[in-house]
Amino acid sequence: MVALRERMTAQHPLHGMFANVFENLGGEAALLEWAEDNPAQFFAMFTKLAPAAIPKGTTGAVHLHVHSDLAPTALDRGIVIDNDPQGTED
Repeated sequence: MVALRERMTAQHPLHGMFANVFENLGGEAALLEWAEDNPAQFFAMFTKLAPAAIPKGTTGAVHLHVHSDLAPTALDRGIVIDNDPQGTED
């Protein structure tokens, strides 16, 4: 569980504090026990936390974040990846 606390702390110190409390309360085992007693509340929280599905063809703003500490990938070397190998898009 140290990895969880470290990741959460890296996001924000307050998140790290919550991760620490989560661990001290029993972590995943305690959450499971609570969820078994409160399934409706658990699934309500779960659906709020789950990422929304984006329908195919959705358009909108794209936000790019450059992380210079990441290792280069094929895209950085100019290799083109065909996202539509069947040629179905115009």
